[in-house]
Amino acid sequence: MDGVESMDSKDRAPTRGWGRFLHFLGRHWWQGIAAVIAGVALIAQLVSCSTEAPDKSPQPNVVNGNCNVKGADSFIVCNNNSAATPAARLEVTELSVGIRKAVRSTWTEEEVRKEYGEETVGYGPVLDVTIKNSGGLATLASRISVTFSQAFHLEPCVPVGGPLGVSANYDIAIPEPPPATPFVVTKDVAYEFPSNKYERFTLTIGPKLIADGGTPLIFVADVELIQDGGSKLKVGRVAVVDTGGHPYFYPDGGKWVIERVDDDEARRCMGRNRQKVREVVEEDGLVLSAELSSLATSLAQFA
Repeated sequence: MDGVESMDSKDRAPTRGWGRFLHFLGRHWWQGIAAVIAGVALIAQLVSCSTEAPDKSPQPNVVNGNCNVKGADSFIVCNNNSAATPAARLEVTELSVGIRKAVRSTWTEEEVRKEYGEETVGYGPVLDVTIKNSGGLATLASRISVTFSQAFHLEPCVPVGGPLGVSANYDIAIPEPPPATPFVVTKDVAYEFPSNKYERFTLTIGPKLIADGGTPLIFVADVELIQDGGSKLKVGRVAVVDTGGHPYFYPDGGKWVIERVDDDEARRCMGRNRQKVREVVEEDGLVLSAELSSLATSLAQFA
């Protein structure tokens, strides 16, 4: 009947389509297999694109131990089985300063040298230093540098004088008269500091010339030890007084002899010396010699 499809024709339509597909695969089997593989590959590509690609940017290098650079990207391969190279490490553990009998001197007058000998060992300021090297290597100090921020003689309130005097052989010799401050005096040395040991050395500091009747010299100085290679170790900042050469104004044991200050002018003069000494000892951060502290106490009577 026109316009009306029978049930048989509908049921047969899918069968005919599927049959044609099977017939196609039967005649062209290799084309079918290729189509299936292409479909699977397309699905896999879509899945991989949906995930985030790993970060391939260069990563920072971490260096530990002994390392070698390899490859065009300069990545680093490290070997951690070697310890870091030990180094010297110096520190000052003790520092003191005071007047000791340790200064070799030569008399300035020939007649005196004939009578007393060419040389004499006198008293003068001595720095006593102990340094620890806590590092794994020994090191050598090749120079000492002393920067003087103050250097002056006290006033001669009781004038005396004479031809006698000594030329002192100090390690660090202060020019006489002292130049304007600040000034620096250096000395080449050869101090060796073995690893993991304490080493002690002394350093004499004072005026080149000690004249008869000369008043005590006071100085404030920063002492540095310079190692091979140029590195510096600050030993300390010291304030010291020397003995001078005055017969009525000098240290004697733990006290000072101050004699013949009889008139008002002499007392005013000693009062000025008291003020100068007081200004020095009141500065913070100084290692004071015992003689300088004692001098400040002895001059207090002239306030």
